[in-house]
Amino acid sequence: MDKNKVTDRNKLINKSMKEFKFIKKNIYINRKKYVLKDEDAYICECIRPKIKKGQDISKMSENELFGCGDRCSNQLISWDCVAHLCPCKESCRNRRFQLQQHAYVYPVKTENRVKIFLNMI
Repeated sequence: MDKNKVTDRNKLINKSMKEFKFIKKNIYINRKKYVLKDEDAYICECIRPKIKKGQDISKMSENELFGCGDRCSNQLISWDCVAHLCPCKESCRNRRFQLQQHAYVYPVKTENRVKIFLNMI
């Protein structure tokens, strides 16, 4: 990447961070918070991985260790699994918002808007 672009990006990040306020939960201004009821949640049909006592997990694939992979019905519709309802329980990988596993983003100047955020992939 060009050194000037990196410098410009760092300046924009520093400026944006002065205006940025980190929040852990949504702030509802115009409406009440909707609390999802268990009966409203989508429950996937993933299978909880079975790891036997003494089994060498270093030789196991990611799909054998964790549940709710790429074929999870909730993941396909962009919906986080609900921890206590998911068949995979603690081995569920489809709870990124709940576990705060957010994508790394950075600000970018554009013609029509002051800035947007892009994933660093």
